[in-house]
Amino acid sequence: MAKADSHSAGRNMSAHFSHRAGNVFSIASPTGSQCLPAVGAAWAARLKENSGIVVCSIGDASARQGEFFEALAFAVERALPVLFLVSDNGYGISTPTADMSPHALGLLPEARTRTVDGSDPDAVYAAAESAVGTLRAGGGPVVLWCRLDRLDSHTSSDDHRVYRSAEDIAAMRDPVEIFARRLLDEDAVDEDWLSRTRARLARETEEIYDRVAAEPSADPKAVTEHLFAPPGSRPGPPRPGPAAGPWSPPSTGHWPPDSNATPNSSCSARTSRTPRAASSASPRGSATRPASA
Repeated sequence: MAKADSHSAGRNMSAHFSHRAGNVFSIASPTGSQCLPAVGAAWAARLKENSGIVVCSIGDASARQGEFFEALAFAVERALPVLFLVSDNGYGISTPTADMSPHALGLLPEARTRTVDGSDPDAVYAAAESAVGTLRAGGGPVVLWCRLDRLDSHTSSDDHRVYRSAEDIAAMRDPVEIFARRLLDEDAVDEDWLSRTRARLARETEEIYDRVAAEPSADPKAVTEHLFAPPGSRPGPPRPGPAAGPWSPPSTGHWPPDSNATPNSSCSARTSRTPRAASSASPRGSATRPASA
């Protein structure tokens, strides 16, 4: 609801949530754009000798994006602890993906890909536990491909009844209902507990909605805040003086060059950043990823 005290201070969709204390970094609307930052975080953790792992969530249609494959390739190259958690609900908005997803096309490495019934919480838990064990043992990235049903339309502006049959919609599997029935069958809970729990959750949801709706909205004048670090907050090498002749990358790798310098090709400009992207702690001493031509 674009509230000032929201996780993004009113700058992101409510479904694109984040949680700083829990190290949950929000996704962005451009599909697949979360993949490279995910492996970057995993590489940074490796350089800092941090034993944590990174979970990168993505959909089946978004997994066709080049950034997904670039991120997967880099994670495999460096054996980074990244779990690519793919939710395969069979649709990219209104386009069926059964014959066009990377999994369907055989584009994913078999040794690193595990397929699981995403509507079965116990099956997902077991598969994720095994995958995390692989990551923590240094086995490199794992793609956990979860097959499930999208229980509603893509957005409020979409109506899946237009492109899905009534039979298809009726056959959808709800993980919550599946797990509830399993708990009943195992005598772990009873119907009265389920009814009270559903009522409590519905009540709490309404209370949270009403509370947030009454909060102040974010100030549009503050929309440019938090985009760049405040001046002087991060010391760096001094800016080079005006170039005397044809521009060449300064030894510090500082970017951008002085405005009076003669620009070089974009490829050279990216190359000049390589020394800054590399870390002296890196076992290979190379940049995060090669620059695109």
